[in-house]
Amino acid sequence: MNPLENLLDLQTYDIRLGQIKHRREHLPEMSELRDLLRNVEDLERRLVDGLNTKQELFKEQRRSELEFETLQERREEEQNLLYSNQVTGLRELQSLEREIAAIGRRQELVEDNILNLLAEIDVLDESMELLEKRRDELQQDVREVRSRLSKVEAELAAEAAEVRAMRDAKASHVGTELLERYEDLRSRLGGVGAAKLVGNTCTGCNLSLPLMELDQFRKLPPVGEAEAGKPDRSSASCPSCSRLLVI
Repeated sequence: MNPLENLLDLQTYDIRLGQIKHRREHLPEMSELRDLLRNVEDLERRLVDGLNTKQELFKEQRRSELEFETLQERREEEQNLLYSNQVTGLRELQSLEREIAAIGRRQELVEDNILNLLAEIDVLDESMELLEKRRDELQQDVREVRSRLSKVEAELAAEAAEVRAMRDAKASHVGTELLERYEDLRSRLGGVGAAKLVGNTCTGCNLSLPLMELDQFRKLPPVGEAEAGKPDRSSASCPSCSRLLVI
């Protein structure tokens, strides 16, 4: 077979490998997985924020409870003093009563604050329970998508290995120098290093060749049939895109 025809087969395999690579990099499962992981991360962050808020509420609750206990002790001391007959002056007794009443009012405020804190904690617990449930659901989705992704990636890897084996077998029938030229052009020209000449049109860039240049190319001998030091058809390249022309 004409080595240049082998180049076209090689090009077909390389295009397929490029397509497989593109598919692997743009799998819908990959995008779905990224979205799920972002959502899980967001929920984890909200749960951490919730735990921090809950700890602050617990601290405030404990401070209020300690204040309430302290106020209760003071109130009991003032009441004991009021009824101990140790204080007999009217002004002193009235002052004690006002102090006891003030402590009672402060206790009511502190108690209300404690009840409000407990209500906040209950609401926060319910919210965090819902967040944890949603996170667990998303983590299950992540496991399922990862399983599907692994399966698809394995199928693509097997397909790529099969195509690569056929590509390597075909490359063995292309001369080293011609193969190196093809690889160099392919790396610089968007993955396409060789193009078939159809009529007077290069299928690599879809531009027409000048008739004079086209005539010169067609007069070149087939690959391997030129006299020593003389060019053959492997030297033909598109004047517009520089790809190797298969004539």
